[in-house]
Amino acid sequence: MSGCRRNHGLLFTAALVFLTPALPSRANQATPGEGQVLLDASVVVEGGSAAGTYKASGVGSCRHIAKPQPIEWTVSYGSGEGSGLRSVQLTVAGLSSGASDQLVLTVIAGKGAAMIATMKGATQAGKGHVTVTTSAKGGVHFSAMGVSEDAATVHVEIECHGSTAQR
Repeated sequence: MSGCRRNHGLLFTAALVFLTPALPSRANQATPGEGQVLLDASVVVEGGSAAGTYKASGVGSCRHIAKPQPIEWTVSYGSGEGSGLRSVQLTVAGLSSGASDQLVLTVIAGKGAAMIATMKGATQAGKGHVTVTTSAKGGVHFSAMGVSEDAATVHVEIECHGSTAQR
């Protein structure tokens, strides 16, 4: 009977390994795949459950969406691990002269999360502002500041070392 249990355990383990999606390793994060770029993120959250100062570098996405779409930029980074910066997501709309008050910013870090959503059509949460600056070398810098839905002050700087276009 114990041999039978052991075989079921091995089958279960083999099925679990086969069915579980591979998480990116630190080595894989150094080389962007299709639609991905290297980026650096700096996040300061004062107050709330995600309070702290965080820095991260790695592979993420930085997409420019052609008009007439209301959303103009989406930026995404996620390590999914540890107690530091696990995820930062930024969506920007309504840019005028490189700035906008229409954004959705979500930070998952430390022991919690902070969210700002001021984009038209989104459920409103907090208030914020974002500036977007492109470089001659194809990089894009995002600077977002605001107050989250739980009254935390959030400041995010993201430097994308390149971007991809989406039509």
